[in-house]
Amino acid sequence: MWNRSFHVFLSNWIDDIMKNRRTASFFLTILLLVSACGKAPAAVSGTKPAAVSGTEPAAISQAEPASVSRTDSAAVSPTEPAEPTGDICILYTSDVHCGIDRGFGYAGLQQVKEYLTAEGNAVILVDDGDSIQGEPIGTVTKGSAVIDLMNQMGYSIAIPGNHEFDYGMDTFLALAEKADFPYISCNFTHNGELVFEPYVIREMAGKKVAFIGVTTPLTIFGSTPGYFQNEAGE
Repeated sequence: MWNRSFHVFLSNWIDDIMKNRRTASFFLTILLLVSACGKAPAAVSGTKPAAVSGTEPAAISQAEPASVSRTDSAAVSPTEPAEPTGDICILYTSDVHCGIDRGFGYAGLQQVKEYLTAEGNAVILVDDGDSIQGEPIGTVTKGSAVIDLMNQMGYSIAIPGNHEFDYGMDTFLALAEKADFPYISCNFTHNGELVFEPYVIREMAGKKVAFIGVTTPLTIFGSTPGYFQNEAGE
């Protein structure tokens, strides 16, 4: 009974409002303001939806993808050079006498070495003596420039010839220390003791190769006999 009376009252009240358009407009504005004061829908919430959130989506993440990682992968790591499987090639020079550009010179020799190595051969460079004397480049530097060049070329072994001593015994021994390769001689002695090792063994293409150094006996009375004598000239 009470509900029915209320509905009748409400209907009559709305009819009275609608008769006065200004009053109706006022109440409509009030209703809109009340609605606006309610909770805002999620679409206009102060919290941004995921699509425009401050956190970037994974597709444009600042983290680098695995394919361009700063850590090198095993797939692109440098590989060790293959063990030579071809022939054993011994390239040797003898009595060069500082003629570094004579014939095809040291530059040509280096090209031969690189070519044979690229073909899979085991290559070694050996000098048989008299390399540091004979031209101005040797005289001016007392053989030092030639030793530098032989180091760059990768010589593995050298044997002293009689002209290795032309700049003096101490100078030659200092050059032998400077060399990245050993000098060997089985008959170069001082007070009965060997100055250098008599031989060396190199492993090449799975085989052991021995090199024995022999200095010409003519050295002691050849180009500079005074370097092999004592104060009494003996």
